[in-house]
Amino acid sequence: MESKQDELHEGNRSSSMLPFDDDVLPFSTPYIHFILTKSHVNPVYVLILPSRLYPNLPSATGQTLMVPTTILCRGKSWETTLCVNSKMKKLDKRWKLFIDDNGLKAGDALFWELLESSNEKVKFKVQIIKGDFPAELAAKIDGNSSNTPIRIE
Repeated sequence: MESKQDELHEGNRSSSMLPFDDDVLPFSTPYIHFILTKSHVNPVYVLILPSRLYPNLPSATGQTLMVPTTILCRGKSWETTLCVNSKMKKLDKRWKLFIDDNGLKAGDALFWELLESSNEKVKFKVQIIKGDFPAELAAKIDGNSSNTPIRIE
């Protein structure tokens, strides 16, 4: 059986992907990745962290714990709060500033590396992979049906 640490590192392998973020680096600590959906980016801007990261985050017994949280990305930082209760762990609405400042939308991928975790402070480094269709391939689009597929050679 894989440990929680192994689960968090699944997918942590080198690849020939083009780096769309100027600071894409291999991870050395627990991380998660997911594709943004509509509820992450508007109108409610809700981010409930995936449960597979919970063992590495602060825990609450009884009342909700509010932990100052920093998101580091592309040489900048955003301050928010991790709201921890017995059922879930989510970022407060200040998460919207990170979304807006980075022009994120549904379909973009985020890789969250946990750098620090205590009841006093949580810190993540986030890498962004934009989900836009590459401009250099746009000329090859000849339809939106199975009769005219997009062909990448």
